[in-house]
Amino acid sequence: MLHRAIPILLIAMLLLPLATASAQTSEIKSRELVVYTRDIAEIQEVRTVKLQRGYNSIRLYSIAPDILEGSVSIEAIDGDVSTHSIGFTAVDFDMDDYWAAQIGQWVEIDLEDGDEVEGILRMVQDDDLYLLNPKEEDELFVIERSEIDESELDNLAPQLSTEPSLNWVYETDSRGEMDIRITYLTEGLYWDGEHKVVLENERAALIATAVVVNETGMNLDYDGITFVGGHIHLAGDRRRVDRMNPEPGAMMGGTDSRFGDVRLWTANSGELLADHNTRITLLADNAASVVRTYVYDATIYNDRISAHVEFTLADALPYGDVRVYEIHDGTSLFIGEDRVDDTPAGSQIDLNVGQIFDLSAERTRMSEGRAEGGNTEQSYQVVIGNSGDADVTVRVLERMFGDWSIPSASVDNAAIEVIKVDARTAAFDVLVPAGMTVNLTYEIIYER
Repeated sequence: MLHRAIPILLIAMLLLPLATASAQTSEIKSRELVVYTRDIAEIQEVRTVKLQRGYNSIRLYSIAPDILEGSVSIEAIDGDVSTHSIGFTAVDFDMDDYWAAQIGQWVEIDLEDGDEVEGILRMVQDDDLYLLNPKEEDELFVIERSEIDESELDNLAPQLSTEPSLNWVYETDSRGEMDIRITYLTEGLYWDGEHKVVLENERAALIATAVVVNETGMNLDYDGITFVGGHIHLAGDRRRVDRMNPEPGAMMGGTDSRFGDVRLWTANSGELLADHNTRITLLADNAASVVRTYVYDATIYNDRISAHVEFTLADALPYGDVRVYEIHDGTSLFIGEDRVDDTPAGSQIDLNVGQIFDLSAERTRMSEGRAEGGNTEQSYQVVIGNSGDADVTVRVLERMFGDWSIPSASVDNAAIEVIKVDARTAAFDVLVPAGMTVNLTYEIIYER
């Protein structure tokens, strides 16, 4: 440890009483969270603070670090208080701040060489600390910061800002304790849907879950949490093309959760741990009849046929992944998953759960040429095999462009209906008996 001679005048200055600011604290009485599927959330808190009469300020801690500053509002619940300004301070802590905050405090310092010194820190100047030890006849020590084992420092001064804070400048004619409401938006807190469907006896039982992602770096106790479903628009958003829109449908269901043009789900009190994902159930015990369909789309799957399960719920279902299970010999077996968009009550849910093991298909272009009037003709054959023990109907999709027509189609020389799905898609519903192979043939005419 390094001892230095200190001028008498400097010692006298160091012995003068130090002015210290009292740390302002606030009690969080309640916290409500409103969480969106985008990276944004609203935090609403009621806090008890101690205010002084006149023009003053108070610093409020336990604030999310990624706050949107322009979104902050503070108001007195009962009382006449005017807000002059609200400032946000992010975490900006270093060792200079640490030592400056310790001035006037009794400190115990471990040195790199294993020694320990203690005393009242009177001043910090450049890389030197000035300590006064009353136990040793007011001896003043000067310690170089390079001598200190800073890894052993764990006693932070209460006035040191080691976390984000709001500085509220207010004016009031009252004094004493008062409840205030703080509301702000923050990033780092959002939710995704993660749902489960269990199939049994041609019925689907669905459990809808919200997975809350907490990247705020702080634990969040809450008295209530609200999940907002629907894609809210934020400044700077571009027009979004959504290709997962559900089949339109309508049903009077879940009307108590509607708010404006979005849908709300709520849950009771709990805690969101920092840097954790928390699962909260939104809907449970929702059952519906299931229709199984099989689809062959050569432009996507080439030679495989995909299985779909379709059902309609009486409640709205938020965007998210849906894992599908089926009861087999009394055990729940995972069979696939798909993703759904925000789905209103009464709209059909169509889940692609994977490719069918016992069904196969192959599409072949048999011919192509010019027809009368310069039109183009193409003929196709789709061979579908069913190695299973049950008859199935496979929907075959043909995707086209331009001005087209399909005069006719047949399965093993028996005519079947050509279904026009939209301007670029035709469909054929083909019955494939168990243990059999069938041949679908059709001709496409593209007009000039």
